[in-house]
Amino acid sequence: MARILNEQLMKKLRKGGDWELICKEAINDPDLSPEIRDGKLIIYYQKGKILTLEGKKERPEVLSEGYYKGIPLLDINTKKPKEYFMWAKEMIGKHNISKREFILQQRIAKDNATQSSRYLVVDMEYQFAQASIPNEERIDKTRVDIVAVEQQTGNVILFELKQGINALDGKSGIEDHIRKTNLLIGNTRFCDELRKDISQIIRQKNELGILKCGKDLPSKLAQIKMGIIFISYSKEEQERFNNLMKGHDILTISKDFSCIL
Repeated sequence: MARILNEQLMKKLRKGGDWELICKEAINDPDLSPEIRDGKLIIYYQKGKILTLEGKKERPEVLSEGYYKGIPLLDINTKKPKEYFMWAKEMIGKHNISKREFILQQRIAKDNATQSSRYLVVDMEYQFAQASIPNEERIDKTRVDIVAVEQQTGNVILFELKQGINALDGKSGIEDHIRKTNLLIGNTRFCDELRKDISQIIRQKNELGILKCGKDLPSKLAQIKMGIIFISYSKEEQERFNNLMKGHDILTISKDFSCIL
């Protein structure tokens, strides 16, 4: 299970820890997204890693030099991190990165992080680690845009986020995504790992305040299902999506650009 923080890092992030204020600032800033990755807490801005926190390291790992080449680095003051975050966001903003979908993912995650949310967003960009699995038993690599728990049922929903008519067809279109996600859901090893990861992510994110569930943590994870969030920009796009989904028993959420679950 790669998406778990060790006790050394959790201690630094908790109240009174060396990096408590960094964590708080990342949570309070609507543009930033703190996510658990490979035992680290990585803070994203749009599609860039803005800061990486690792338990065994004395200092946070700051923005990659490629974003500020030729410009002096503004190192992070762990007691006053806001100034660094503002500088780093400005540096990333100067790069022409395809980031609209990631911005929407962040917005969905931030807006659905409490016990009152119908779908509690647990993670983004989730990928099944298969390095230890024999090649003949591996399945197609598939990255899940949004992992959420439907709080009323305990069902785990693997959401794909699609935007506009160009996202519906072709190699990365709806039909291809349905095929790949069905392979995941039908894989017992994946389902077991996913449930373990989700339970631990919820517990740790809730403890740090990234999720705000209080004591009402989802107590049981039920079925793992597929979901599609489609962001349309016209009535014609919406009709095209509806036609494609006919005959599929898949949770769909269709929104215009406002995109709130």
